[in-house]
Amino acid sequence: MARPNDQLKIVAAYLLVVVVGLAMALDHTPLVGARAIPVLARGFRSGARDWTLEAAKSFLRDTIPLMRHTQAGEGEFELLSVRSLLDTAFTLASGGQLSNPRSLLGSQIPLLAHANLPSLPLAEPPPNLRPLPGEGSPGLTSPGTGQPSTPPATNRRFGPEPLVAIYHTHARESFLPTLRTMDQKVVEAFTFNTAVSVVAVGEELAKALTNRHGIPCIHNTTIHDADGRLGAYVESLKTAEALVSQYPGLKMLIDIHRDAGVRNLTTTTIGGLDVAKILIVIGTDRSLPHPKWQENYTFARRIVARMEEKYPGLSSGIRVKDGRYNQHLLAGALLFEMGGHENSLEEAKRAARLLADVLSEVIREDTLANPG
Repeated sequence: MARPNDQLKIVAAYLLVVVVGLAMALDHTPLVGARAIPVLARGFRSGARDWTLEAAKSFLRDTIPLMRHTQAGEGEFELLSVRSLLDTAFTLASGGQLSNPRSLLGSQIPLLAHANLPSLPLAEPPPNLRPLPGEGSPGLTSPGTGQPSTPPATNRRFGPEPLVAIYHTHARESFLPTLRTMDQKVVEAFTFNTAVSVVAVGEELAKALTNRHGIPCIHNTTIHDADGRLGAYVESLKTAEALVSQYPGLKMLIDIHRDAGVRNLTTTTIGGLDVAKILIVIGTDRSLPHPKWQENYTFARRIVARMEEKYPGLSSGIRVKDGRYNQHLLAGALLFEMGGHENSLEEAKRAARLLADVLSEVIREDTLANPG
């Protein structure tokens, strides 16, 4: 029997196919609709016992061929949400996006689709989260610049090139307690405000690695999930490939996320302070080619062991999944879940600073062992 949350995802998945079929039929291109009708009929005939989340995923692949050829296996289905499915269905049916009011207006009032309207932030960070006057972000990049800031003198031991690149496939992931300090009515832990999203956690990690440990970093702040989570890995792969190509000396390629889950499972206490626990997600070759995924897994085990040695309780271990998560690009490519949606931004930042301590030791060891 499917769990309640899975049941909602199942209904949303089948609803998506129905809406897609209708949209394609109305557009006189019944490719998806023609596929959907017999598969949908088989699904109903098979009975409730086959109404599982896996059946819903298979159903989507059977009825929407594009999903078999995109990087849906890169974590999109693992991160499938009711909202993302409904957003996709709505977009296909109306041409607008539920998460983008401007596109919705443009789909209904064609003149607005061509208007050059200014972009407005969804929310301003609270005063205590704004950078202090004169406080910079060493080791980071400005969005779109692609160039690291000038590293401090201590980085000379490693040379000028970045050893760590940080980016965010799901940059809109955020933390409910922090968002609710800005708006008590917030119910979902997502935002375009990078000052309070996982992008701020990536910034904290880059700053700690650069300033505290002299390890040069590059931090890409592109929002790859601006149009929804479905397809975010397709976009982030472009960024990851560019980073690896531009900086061939990279030791690590880090994708920073935050997990979902109840607070008591994603929080620990270190030094008398609440800290978000860190989970590492490792992809495999089950859905897409990734012949050396065991190298990523071995590297992740080293980091978990060092975490347990330095900060017992910080690690939530390793989760091995079917997606590839762009990790085929580098043996040191890892996905870190920094706490969950019930953690605060500050708890995730504390975890980032401790993670920097761990990663610096591992990177230093690897650099000394392989100086070239």
